[in-house]
Amino acid sequence: MKLRDVWVVFRKEVLDNLRDRRYMFYTLALPPLTVLLVLFTATMEIAPRAIDTVASDVRIAIAVEGAAEGPSLVTFLKQEAFEVIAVESAEDALSSRLAQFSLTIPPRFEDIIREQGASSLSVRYNNDEQGSDALRQHLVSTLDRYAANIVVARLRERGVDPTLLKPVKIQIYPVGVAGTMSYLAGIIPLFLVMWGGSNIHVAADQTVGEKEHGTLELLLTAPISRLSLVVGKYLTVVLASVLSQWLSLAAFLLGLAAQLQLADESTTAVFMLPLPNLLGVLAGAILLAALLAAVQISLCLPAKSVREAQALQAAFALAPILLWMLIQNFPHGRVPFYMFFVPVINNLLLNRELLMGMFTPVNMLVTFLMCALAAALALRWATHRFNQESVLFRQ
Repeated sequence: MKLRDVWVVFRKEVLDNLRDRRYMFYTLALPPLTVLLVLFTATMEIAPRAIDTVASDVRIAIAVEGAAEGPSLVTFLKQEAFEVIAVESAEDALSSRLAQFSLTIPPRFEDIIREQGASSLSVRYNNDEQGSDALRQHLVSTLDRYAANIVVARLRERGVDPTLLKPVKIQIYPVGVAGTMSYLAGIIPLFLVMWGGSNIHVAADQTVGEKEHGTLELLLTAPISRLSLVVGKYLTVVLASVLSQWLSLAAFLLGLAAQLQLADESTTAVFMLPLPNLLGVLAGAILLAALLAAVQISLCLPAKSVREAQALQAAFALAPILLWMLIQNFPHGRVPFYMFFVPVINNLLLNRELLMGMFTPVNMLVTFLMCALAAALALRWATHRFNQESVLFRQ
């Protein structure tokens, strides 16, 4: 293999791709656009609601049946950012979507509480709406605080210190990774593996596309070794995959930072990754793309048409995503060491560690070595198949 021949093939294929509008769209434009679409769609119900709540003090509507029986409770709910709507029937209010929650105050509720008695409240809510569980917990905690205030007032009436009911004060100090970093560690590896194996059109064009265009025979008669030819085409697929990975990563980070800025939250966590960790993520992305590119070329070689190659690649592109779902079962920091010897899985696990701020040189070394070895074997397999006439010209 001559490096000059590899460069000639690589340069020729890259220039051809840059003239292809399909390449420009699927490789350079689609990854960041898809990431931004997924990012903004996933937070469409959460982020805008939080932004509007901060900006305009939106209140949570709650339909109250029997509001006249508990004026102090109604006042407390209004002070806790609830919009109280007095209704005759709580069930009718829910069925008509007047409010997402309803509260039924029983008769003589205020009198029973004043007489040192106990009563009950009934809460109903539509659990088929997004975010209803979180709002329900907020309402229940608000009612718990109201009940706690009643207990404190009764103790003080009897000259009892209310702190006797809570002799231990619990102070919580979170020491784990910030929520934003945990979110990044969960989603970024998915984007890297998804776009690392998604350049179906490039791998197909480099192999079976040459057959359809009738240029494969001309390439084989050129004064270039088949190894140089395979490596040049292979590097073209690797470049496309790396570009897709890095562009999607940049789009995700910038999009997330923009959303946090709009929500008036700190954007520091998005860009606080230490330089060694960031370089490890980028290097791991290159190795992952190198491995997946070799496998893609090998799978596309025996195909009779580009459409057949794309059908094979569709199943292949799903496999890394399933592996990403698999690693979600392993808690952070408690991954068995042998998992770092498994290609693709080790890359996903390492990226998650690095994005969580952890840096384990042994895990990184094993991951890089195993990914490089797997990529070399996959490239060797592709070269072997490229040297087989029965594979290249399968009828």
